[in-house]
Amino acid sequence: MIVDTKGQLCPKPLILTRKAIKEAAKGTDIEVICDNDIAFKNVCSYLNDQKIEINTESDGNEFRIKFNTSGDTVAPQITEEYCPVPEKNELSNTVITVKSNKMGEGDPELGEILIKAFINTISELDRLPSHVIFYNSGVKLTTQNSGVTDALKELNNSGVKIIVCGTCVDFYDIKDKVEVGTISNMYTISDIMDKAAKIVIP
Repeated sequence: MIVDTKGQLCPKPLILTRKAIKEAAKGTDIEVICDNDIAFKNVCSYLNDQKIEINTESDGNEFRIKFNTSGDTVAPQITEEYCPVPEKNELSNTVITVKSNKMGEGDPELGEILIKAFINTISELDRLPSHVIFYNSGVKLTTQNSGVTDALKELNNSGVKIIVCGTCVDFYDIKDKVEVGTISNMYTISDIMDKAAKIVIP
């Protein structure tokens, strides 16, 4: 089993490693791939503490940790013991408005890929927006299986308010599928935008 954590910062590589161990059958060979030294060391420390024998390899900035799940079940551990949780990013007075489930003009499939990539990277900003507002077909991105609900929940947990246009939700008949955000009205949306220092429209 390959656990590719390239591009992921701690504690995500550790979380993915623990998930793989939990789900794998006993005797499974697992290989964790990291591309940053901190994640590599933290995963190694965790596995060592669990008495799991590991073999490691490195090639430039890529690290590989190989082990087998032949031992006893790994006991639950708190990831913060290995990866301290960073402080939440500072919120700015910027509002991001998502008006479509696609980004830009041109090929629709490419547009869907781009808007998902955009939303999934918002949490990496030095200063998070105060609100992310979804309207028109953009509301579809707040529903189950959209590919971005985990990222939106992470933003919501960081203090970013996710606002979903109620009229749009009713139009597309997806109210029961909205998984994250507060369904609101156009007055509230207009008021938030009016008070924003900057509005970003992807």
